[in-house]
Amino acid sequence: MSDSSSSEDGVTENTTTNSIETGSDMPGSVNDGGAERERLEEQKWAMLAGQAAFNLQSHIFKAVLPPGLIKPHIFPRNISDMERTIDKYKNTKEEDRLENAEQKWQELKCRLKWKRDHERVLEHIKSAYMHIAHPLEVLMKLPVDKKNNPGDIRNAFRSVLPSNLRERADEMIYMLSIVDVRDGSIL
Repeated sequence: MSDSSSSEDGVTENTTTNSIETGSDMPGSVNDGGAERERLEEQKWAMLAGQAAFNLQSHIFKAVLPPGLIKPHIFPRNISDMERTIDKYKNTKEEDRLENAEQKWQELKCRLKWKRDHERVLEHIKSAYMHIAHPLEVLMKLPVDKKNNPGDIRNAFRSVLPSNLRERADEMIYMLSIVDVRDGSIL
């Protein structure tokens, strides 16, 4: 869009306004700044919560299943997959392949105070994470100091979860505190 204007000395100035630069007609523009900031904030919380959920689940898999059964980003995708695998091999000739996974999972469930709702929490958080439209952009805007801060992760869980699962946020933080993220061991 171009505007022409004359100054006092009679010189005509042409100014060009590019809608891409100002973003006046795009979502997230000055006119829509509040909604865009709110959407970005929600996505940051979803990113932070999602990363924590994937990390927790990954550490559980590593603590329970033998390395030969874990295929990162492929299998297992969730706790139910892991439990089905344990059940599948239980009482078969290949049970030794599990390396006592069932016993490890039972012990870990006790230590983590695991409940069926916890899997629902993980799945809900992972779903919110997977629905971030431009995850790299959101990740770049996420302050580094928030990524391992339990208070921020707790807030992220609470902001992403529906009200009926929010009370589980503190329990998930407890679980994350038991998992040693440096080497994947369970403390």
